[in-house]
Amino acid sequence: MGLREFSQQACYTLKSFREYACMPNVYFHDLPAYRLTEEAYYKARDKEIAAFVADARKGLAPSLEREKELTKDMEQHYYDKYSPWDFNEIIGYVRLHFMGSQVRGEYFGVKRDRLVRTRTKTLVHQTPKLAPEHEIPRDATNEQILQVILDYVDACRKEERSRYLDSSWLHSVGPFIDWNALMKSG
Repeated sequence: MGLREFSQQACYTLKSFREYACMPNVYFHDLPAYRLTEEAYYKARDKEIAAFVADARKGLAPSLEREKELTKDMEQHYYDKYSPWDFNEIIGYVRLHFMGSQVRGEYFGVKRDRLVRTRTKTLVHQTPKLAPEHEIPRDATNEQILQVILDYVDACRKEERSRYLDSSWLHSVGPFIDWNALMKSG
């Protein structure tokens, strides 16, 4: 390679770097992170309700109707106090975004030593990059971009094994999004 070709290549690389460095982040989804899965949450809740009803049954005359009423009352109490799983058990978010030709995710999570069921949570920025970024190939189709995003979410799951990352929105809506246009909008 001659000096002229090297110089042109260096200018191209520098131009690409400047364009990349100046590109703003395009945030496209806040992926919820949960303390536990929906199934595990309701299983534990039902176990607590059954234990309460069993304790209450000891002091009362046996009645199937009264037992059903107690169970229904406790389910309503849990709903009123803790809300449904999808709103109560969130302990953080992975803010997914494009940075140039990469998919990245920042993690905002609860700053606590122990994560328990509670209604008071303050989410703080934990890390600017939860998992190593994934590169989107040049001229990628919308389907390929979505696959890179889903692969990145899987990498985030490996980093946060004790959390449940809910990617159901990406699976249901993602195929209908023009990812290329969204990436270029930044």
